[in-house]
Amino acid sequence: MYPIRYERGRFPNLFDDLFRDEVISRFFGTRPARTGEADTFAPPVDIKETDKAFVVVADLPGVDRKDVKVNVEKGVLTISAETRAEEAKEGENWHMTERRYGTFQRSFRLPETIDSEHVDAVFRNGVLTLTLPKAQGAAAKQISIKE
Repeated sequence: MYPIRYERGRFPNLFDDLFRDEVISRFFGTRPARTGEADTFAPPVDIKETDKAFVVVADLPGVDRKDVKVNVEKGVLTISAETRAEEAKEGENWHMTERRYGTFQRSFRLPETIDSEHVDAVFRNGVLTLTLPKAQGAAAKQISIKE
């Protein structure tokens, strides 16, 4: 599987990272104050292959199961969700906000050997685990070479 880079409705620009707050944070050792606009982020994802399936594990802390969407269409797996910031209440004085809020979308091109009709999704303790079984007869086959 190969990740497809997609952000804020456009293909990434080489200079995008320069202007992101992560770069500023590393340089100055702190994060800039939020502007109130929705932020985007890309949660970490692990992908492994077994004899029978591909397994995708995504860390989604603070995301409610009902806000997670998983879609397989035209050979592309897409995981998307939204997290919402806690609203400030009268009498509260926030000193720091480092947690990420907003929407995200991660897409991965699937091998043709995936049986997309039998994908299994489990969301437990902020971790999404997708099992994408390989189609029957899609196992690797050793080809003998004739003389």
